[in-house]
Amino acid sequence: MKKRNIVFLLLLVFVSSCAPSIEECDKYKSKDSKNACIVNLAVAEKDVSICRQGPPNCYNAMWQEFPEEATCMKIDSLQQKKDQCYDYVATKINEIGICGRISAQAQKDACLNLISRINEDTSRCHLILNATVRDDCLGIFSV
Repeated sequence: MKKRNIVFLLLLVFVSSCAPSIEECDKYKSKDSKNACIVNLAVAEKDVSICRQGPPNCYNAMWQEFPEEATCMKIDSLQQKKDQCYDYVATKINEIGICGRISAQAQKDACLNLISRINEDTSRCHLILNATVRDDCLGIFSV
């Protein structure tokens, strides 16, 4: 049993030493290669904070790879990206409650409308502030 634990520990140390680091990404001369390295590192480490040092599409890669509300919550200082994340995740996992976390009202209304339409459920349409979008949502069952 002790031998097994030692082998596991050695394997764990080896695997963690193989993961790229920000310093390794900084060694790339081309911006595209460096950015690709940062995106891959963020996804491999499941660490949204790494995206602060990378290209804007790093956040998109994170929420597409990990479509979870928690991923969006870790995006700081970029409200537009955070809103896009909540919108994507809410639609991807079909969870209308996540739409409520979107700060941009037009995007929140669109999210609520889309998921209501997907589920053919008008119970959340009253949360939509834009009258045109709300009427579209409530008209799901209109003929």
